[in-house]
Amino acid sequence: MLSWAIIDNIQHLSKSFYFLSNVSAVLLVKYRADVTADVPRAGKVVQSSMENLFRGTIVRINDLSVLDTGKIKMEIISARQGEAHAAVNPKDILVSHQPLSTSARNCFPGIITEVIHEGAAVRLSVTAGEVFKVLMTRASFQEMKLDVGTKVYIAFKSTAVEIL
Repeated sequence: MLSWAIIDNIQHLSKSFYFLSNVSAVLLVKYRADVTADVPRAGKVVQSSMENLFRGTIVRINDLSVLDTGKIKMEIISARQGEAHAAVNPKDILVSHQPLSTSARNCFPGIITEVIHEGAAVRLSVTAGEVFKVLMTRASFQEMKLDVGTKVYIAFKSTAVEIL
């Protein structure tokens, strides 16, 4: 049973999902239809990074599954179709100055809008249609001469997109 006293952020994401967070934990709870309440009391805890959480529609385009958020289209691995939520771990996102020729199926141009130094790591916010949180080493950040306002490309594999 969740202790609602420690939850400081509840966002109703859709008919079936709630996003719950506090300072030390983030949970995505799938609402069970058999529970009748204004907030979910039972659900499935999803172990996933919830920093890059997207809502969209999964469609098939030329034998590929695509999550269309209305702002970007991400290639994904999924047999599902229709409305869905997806997460991408900030550790799974690459940053480059130019588009990369790799096996990563998702590559978007963007601009760095926030930089947070966390010891040996740096956390970036990159606006690339959607806002992505990216985690990289301080060494890479410095070698690439990145800062707020720098134009970059972000890339990640379809397998890095977790459908929730």
